[in-house]
Amino acid sequence: MLPTLLAVGLLVQIVMGESGLAARVLREIHAAIGLAGLVLTAYALWASRGRRASLSYLAVLLILVLVQAILGLILFGLFRVDLGLFELVETIHRYNAYLMLVVGLVGGIVVAMVRRRAGSADAVAKGG
Repeated sequence: MLPTLLAVGLLVQIVMGESGLAARVLREIHAAIGLAGLVLTAYALWASRGRRASLSYLAVLLILVLVQAILGLILFGLFRVDLGLFELVETIHRYNAYLMLVVGLVGGIVVAMVRRRAGSADAVAKGG
C-alpha cells in the first residue's frame, strides 16, 4: 500500500510541476506533498529492515528524495542561490523527479521478483 501511495504522490507532483502549478498557485501544497513523501520514504526504509532487496533500493530512493527536497527548498526560497543557477536547480529538480519514478518502478519490480523467487524456493523446500 505504501509503495502505491508514494508512486501516486510522485505522479501528482510531476503533473503539478510540469503544468507550472507548483511554481504558482499550488506552491505550498507541492512543497507539503514533497516533504510528506520524504517522511514516508524514510518510514518505508525503516519498515523494510531485514529485507535486503527492499532496503537497497529504498536507500537509493531516499537519497534521491532527499536531494529532491533540498532542491525544492532552494526553489521555494528557503536557501539563497545565485539567480544564474536557479534554472539549473529547476532543471535538476525536474529530471530528478523522473529518475525517482524510474528507480521506484524498477526497484519495485526487482523486489517483487526477488520475493516471488524466494517464495517459490520456500515452497519447493517444504515439498510444495
